[in-house]
Amino acid sequence: MIIYRELHSPEEFEHLVDLQAHVWATTDRNSTPHNMLMAISHGGGVSIAAIDGDRYVGFNFAFIARRGDEYILWSHMTGVLADYQGQGIGKALKLTQRDWALAHGYQRINWTTDPLQRGNARFNLRLLGGMTNAYHANHYGPMNDSINAGMETDRFEITWPLNHPRVVQVAAGDVLQPVTSDDWPFLLEANAAGLPVETQPSGLDAAYYFIEIPRNIAAIKLSDINLAKRWQLAVRTTFTNCFRQGYHLVDFVDRDNRGWYVVARNFAAS
Repeated sequence: MIIYRELHSPEEFEHLVDLQAHVWATTDRNSTPHNMLMAISHGGGVSIAAIDGDRYVGFNFAFIARRGDEYILWSHMTGVLADYQGQGIGKALKLTQRDWALAHGYQRINWTTDPLQRGNARFNLRLLGGMTNAYHANHYGPMNDSINAGMETDRFEITWPLNHPRVVQVAAGDVLQPVTSDDWPFLLEANAAGLPVETQPSGLDAAYYFIEIPRNIAAIKLSDINLAKRWQLAVRTTFTNCFRQGYHLVDFVDRDNRGWYVVARNFAAS
């Protein structure tokens, strides 16, 4: 049986350093060390672990941040060992984090995520009910872990308003209904050769648009890094344009071996 609990001691935080190395195949240079995790906890943040018997199999940690006049919780990392993925552990970690945040007076949790990673898209939007209208180009600068090496580190800034109806629904165990229709237009999609094709009207006026991403960006990086970079630039340009014109990212659709984001013009994000 997997349990979820808050960590407090340097010895416990050492397990999270090991988890980072396994989940991201990263070096010490890119890991958050145990003493920093201890400082985050001591300063008012939180680290939560998923533990199976005596094995640490997943974790997240978060610290205090501010957006405007609001103090929020910033969730910097969430990770689960490969052989434990697909069992709902990531979602359970986030919901445990949500419970902790609400108990300590926070109303919102934010974090960053790679726009080209389909698994992240499903997790953050479909399973958790997150949303965003913020795109940060090359946010972290160069990183050399197995996921980020060779590409710029573009990120969405996901916001998770903890009492938003979508999030309350997810926390209650319900499944969000997809936001989709066959009639909505694409702003970005793959052609038959797998190349990104952009349709960028000067003014966006539809209620919803679709923005496609590749099925497996990791495989594209290995076979054709220039194509991967071309996709990243197309996604960056498209979302920057959408967000500038008042759209929010609200969903991700997986269908027929393809996947695309859904942006909405009129959306209550709080």
